[in-house]
Amino acid sequence: MPTVFIDGPFRYYFFSREETRRHIHVSSSEGEMKVWLEPKIEVAKVVNLSQQEVTKILNTVEARKEQIDEFWTNTLKQTKNIVEVTNISPFGLWILLNNTEYFVSNEDYPAFQNATIREIANVEVDFSKNLHWQDLDIDIEFDSLENPEKYPLTYR
Repeated sequence: MPTVFIDGPFRYYFFSREETRRHIHVSSSEGEMKVWLEPKIEVAKVVNLSQQEVTKILNTVEARKEQIDEFWTNTLKQTKNIVEVTNISPFGLWILLNNTEYFVSNEDYPAFQNATIREIANVEVDFSKNLHWQDLDIDIEFDSLENPEKYPLTYR
């Protein structure tokens, strides 16, 4: 999740492939906020922030929108690996990675069995070419999906 900038107690960032509508996340130790950038700047979600903080964040986003847009565009140009969880079943999950679908079984990765849909869907590609589930503290190498016979050990 690339950081665009930090302003006082607030970190302004986004998830590189979360959704197509432009937006930015803002968080501090006290709360968080999601702000739509298009078609106009507006609040998408606020958690535990005062109206004064919300107003300050909206003003900052407005003042730095050009910087945010440029960062968004440049970061997405560099992000070549696209990942999405396409299906979750009692037996595992299907992952679409760069237009190829892979099955990750609950037998091999039992930590997914008790995870919420939100936790499972929150997957990113990190810079070392691993799938990373931050909420679950799980990493899977691309190569282990493409060549599972080379990786006989399972997650414990």
